[in-house]
Amino acid sequence: MALKDLSAKLFLMGTILFSHPVNSNSTETNVVNVTDDSTLTWNWEKQYFFNANSTQNGAISGSTNGWYSENSTNLIEAVPNKGSYFSGWSGSDVPPGSETNNPLEVILDSPKTNIVANFKEVPKPYIYSFSKTSLGITNLISDLNYEIEQSTNLLEGAWDLKLPFKATDVYTNIPITITNNPEFLRVKYAE
Repeated sequence: MALKDLSAKLFLMGTILFSHPVNSNSTETNVVNVTDDSTLTWNWEKQYFFNANSTQNGAISGSTNGWYSENSTNLIEAVPNKGSYFSGWSGSDVPPGSETNNPLEVILDSPKTNIVANFKEVPKPYIYSFSKTSLGITNLISDLNYEIEQSTNLLEGAWDLKLPFKATDVYTNIPITITNNPEFLRVKYAE
């Protein structure tokens, strides 16, 4: 049986029997001798199944997969692994217009079993030109934070002048002031 076939259920919240005493000491079962006309009321709650997944390079936090009351609100957040970023939600149960919301609010007005958090690795940015006053960079992801570093050698501990900036496009021309006549510049994703 497919998951969709099991994605809605009625949950028995309790019963009420009028005209007859019910043993209040028992939480599991009640035995009642019915000797005249009575009314038995069953209290049901409709529940829907919620299931969200993620691609590799990240995870989901917040509401867990499982059964929830009808019209309840589930809040989930996409959490990227180091070196990755959240690229959006996909699936037929993602609320329209919410594909890039993080966190994502999902109202369970029906079963919601097709929601996926998507993640991508942050690509390495490339310097395509640099002068003493500007630096041209490509292969950036908009709205992620980066740093420009300079060095006179390629040793890992020799990099300095960390100039932070936020990418606004895949192509960025950044005004900078170069000091100490570096031979090397690099741009790094600032996690």
